[in-house]
Amino acid sequence: MRRCGLRVSKIVAAELRENQVYVSQGEPRIVERRPRMTDLKSKTIGGVLWSVARAGWSSAVTLVLFIVLARVLEPKDFGLFALASILVEVGRVVSSGGLGDAVIRSQELDDRFLSTVFWLNLALSLGFAFLIALAAPIYASLFDNVDNVHIIYALALTLPLGSLGAEWAEAVPVTQMLSLMVIPFVFNFFCGPALTASNYPSEVLKVAMVQLLTTILCTWIAVRFGLVAVAAAYVLRAYVTMPLQQYMLARRLSIRMSDTGSAMTLPLGCALTMAVSVHFSLRSFETQYAGDWTPALLSVALGALVYTVLVMVLAWAKLRDMAMTLLSTLRKRESSR
Repeated sequence: MRRCGLRVSKIVAAELRENQVYVSQGEPRIVERRPRMTDLKSKTIGGVLWSVARAGWSSAVTLVLFIVLARVLEPKDFGLFALASILVEVGRVVSSGGLGDAVIRSQELDDRFLSTVFWLNLALSLGFAFLIALAAPIYASLFDNVDNVHIIYALALTLPLGSLGAEWAEAVPVTQMLSLMVIPFVFNFFCGPALTASNYPSEVLKVAMVQLLTTILCTWIAVRFGLVAVAAAYVLRAYVTMPLQQYMLARRLSIRMSDTGSAMTLPLGCALTMAVSVHFSLRSFETQYAGDWTPALLSVALGALVYTVLVMVLAWAKLRDMAMTLLSTLRKRESSR
C-alpha cells in the first residue's frame, strides 16, 4: 500500500511539473504551460522550410520571367525593363530596412512607435532615391554607357523625361505606368512579413503562385502590343492580386483592408496632391522654359514643397511625437553610457 502511494505521488508530481502547477501555502497556483522544445523546433523547421521554398520559388519565377521577356522583347526594351526591375527591387529592400519585422516583433505597439516607423520608412525611401541620383554616373560608368544616367534619374525621381531629349522619350510612358503601382505596393508592404512572422508562410507562397500565373498570363496577352502594354499588364497584375493579399491578412490576422486604407488616407492624399501639382505646373513651366531641364527641376521643387507643407500641417502631432521619441531614445543611450 505504501509503495502504491509513492507511485501515485510520483505520477502526480510529474503531472504537476508538466502542467506547471505549483503548490505553496494555500491552494495550487496554475502557471501558463510553456511550449515544449520539440514544438519550437518543429515550428522553426517548418518556418525555415517555407521561407526557403518561397525564396527559391521567387528566384525561379524571376528567372523564367526574364527568359521569356528576353525572347519576346527587343534588346533595348528588355534592357529598360530589366534596369527598372532591378532598381525597384533594390529600392523595396533598402526602404523597408527591417521596419516591418520590427513592428511585428514588438510586444507593445503605440501610436508613437508606429508613427516613428512610418516616418522613418518615408525618410529611407526619399534618401534612397537621392542616393540613386547621386550614384547614377558611377553606375553608368560600370556598364560603360553614360546614357543609362538618364534612365536612372527617371527611375529615382519618377518624373517625366520629356526635357531630357528625344533619345529617352520612349521611357516616359513606361515610367509613368510603373509609378501607378504605388498604391498596391503600400497596401501590401506588411502582408508578407506579417504572415511569415505569424507562422503562415504557406499563405505567402500561395499569393506568390497566383502572382506568377497572372504575370505570365497578362504578359503573354500584352507583349504583342509593345513595352508600355507590358508595363500596364504588370501594374494590372498588382491591382488584381492586391485583394487576395488583403484577404489573407484579414483571414489570418484580422487586419481588414479598411483599417489599412484609413491609415494610408493622409499620406496618400498628400501624395496625390503633390502629383497633381507637379503635373499641371510642368505644363506651365514648359511654356516658359522650353528646351532645357528648368521645367522639370521647378516642378520637382514645387511638388516637394507641396508635400512637405501638407505633411507639416496635417500631421504635425505625428511629427512632434516622432521628434520626442528620437530625443528620448538619445537620452536613454546617453544615460546608459
